[in-house]
Amino acid sequence: MVSATLRQNRAFGGIVLLVIMMAPGLSSAQETTPPPTSPPPPTANSADDNSRIFGVLPNYMTTENGQPYYPLTARQKIGLAARESFDWPMFLLNGGVTFLYLEQKKDPSYGTGPKGYAKEYAAVNGDQIISSMLDDGFVPALLHEDPRYFRLGEGGFGTRLLFSVEQTFITRTDENKKRFAAGYWIANIGAVEISNLYHHGDHSLGTETKQLVFSVGEDTVTNVLEEFWPDMKRRFFHRHKP
Repeated sequence: MVSATLRQNRAFGGIVLLVIMMAPGLSSAQETTPPPTSPPPPTANSADDNSRIFGVLPNYMTTENGQPYYPLTARQKIGLAARESFDWPMFLLNGGVTFLYLEQKKDPSYGTGPKGYAKEYAAVNGDQIISSMLDDGFVPALLHEDPRYFRLGEGGFGTRLLFSVEQTFITRTDENKKRFAAGYWIANIGAVEISNLYHHGDHSLGTETKQLVFSVGEDTVTNVLEEFWPDMKRRFFHRHKP
């Protein structure tokens, strides 16, 4: 009972720390808006319709690096994050992840059978939605960072690969300046701490670090897919007209 209370206090403390770190942007989150002549932000890639990777996975947060830059409002950032978070394929993908977690007995306290699956499935969806909404929506809105992936789309494979990995560590601000992606890392750390509220088991620093590394690695792989998906689509999935 005491250890459970300590874990909850740690998680609560992480949330409080997250809020404190984001506080400087609270008063001005709505001040940064696109110029009146700005076109609406892309909710999908218009070129060749690359809005879904492999035709399934949502890809609404990608824009072209070479296009004129227009910042997103806080509302637009949160709206795009919600669109990706609650897209129907994510619930199917999370269903598969839930089966893997049950096989690995990641959280035995959830039990087995339909009831155990339902609890694990709810937790997996919670992890995905909380992480995505913090990472792509609320934190970028507060810190005036742009959560989109800016696709290079040209150059050699190595150059584009490094460019995609770099966006895990470097972000673009609403003023179109580059800086360390502090908001991204704050959001991911916050998501790990929040997940401790409903995930039981080992919450040691080592375990939480592994969770953070896994989450960041997953996002980095997603960046690489977003960079090369149009090329893959043209190479392997393009259908020639008869």
